[in-house]
Amino acid sequence: MPVKVYKPTSAGRRGMTGHSFEEITKSKPERSLTEALRKRGGRNNRGKVTVRHRGGGQAPYERARGARRDERPAHGHHEPTRGVDAQQAQASTEAALTYKGIVQHILAS
Repeated sequence: MPVKVYKPTSAGRRGMTGHSFEEITKSKPERSLTEALRKRGGRNNRGKVTVRHRGGGQAPYERARGARRDERPAHGHHEPTRGVDAQQAQASTEAALTYKGIVQHILAS
């Protein structure tokens, strides 16, 4: 896995390196695990516009999280990672794993 070298924009960044997930990063998310985040368009429960200038635009997609922590496979008991995705709605990175034929997302560190 290649090493990512950061530009020295501050004293703390100088000489800083990290992992680059270019090899396993997918360009598109797993469609079976995505669902659209529904917007309300500035309307309340009666459908009346309560906040102006809201609405329209493309709906962002959120990835459904995988199984709960106690349902996850033990360390080393799953197939290799299918890919790493960047979560749009949150500032996190998720790894797609396959366990017993089911694709699940877990938070990647």
